[in-house]
Amino acid sequence: MADAWSEHWPPRRYLIRLLIAGISIGIVGGLAWITGSGAELDCATGGVVTVETAFTATATTEAAEPCTDSQISDHVSADFLFMIVYGPGLAVLCWLFGPHGYRLRPLRTASTTMAVLALLAMVFDAIETALIWWKVDGRPAEEADGLGDLWFNVMTMAAWSKFLLLVPVIAYAVVAVCGFVSRPGWIRFDGGYSDDSDSDRDGDGPDDPEGSDETD
Repeated sequence: MADAWSEHWPPRRYLIRLLIAGISIGIVGGLAWITGSGAELDCATGGVVTVETAFTATATTEAAEPCTDSQISDHVSADFLFMIVYGPGLAVLCWLFGPHGYRLRPLRTASTTMAVLALLAMVFDAIETALIWWKVDGRPAEEADGLGDLWFNVMTMAAWSKFLLLVPVIAYAVVAVCGFVSRPGWIRFDGGYSDDSDSDRDGDGPDDPEGSDETD
């Protein structure tokens, strides 16, 4: 059995999965890297995260004070482009690979929920970026006290909500993709093993639409 397995390594199914995962990650990761690199705000004191989470008008405008209006405007434009890439991109990865990358049924069925959370994180990011554009772009530091803290509080809460959603979503997507690639074809989702294990190891197994015997 071991000799037969080694003769067929790497199996055709594994290579196809690796190709699908590689293309998906490459497209989403590549576009996110290209758009995200333009969304940095290096001119700000402490970086863009400090501006997003400063919480008060004074702290926010002081953090953004070293930046010119054009730099903040460029950040806002790039950040909007970045979020419409990473939001749907993560949602697709969760929805596409989640049902096939986990063996536990609750984790497989959570794929839609995680996809929705990815889109929700994008919404929070849009709120935060819109408030940066509205309340920070073009506002000199001396006007900070006259702006009030309410909208800056909302900006900070939106930013932290975004971060708290993205951490589990990204972790779920990464593990799902790895599980999709590495799961042997003869392992069924119910935790058992296919009776036709030899043919599965050759690449024809329960993942194929024809003759699939996967059960929940």
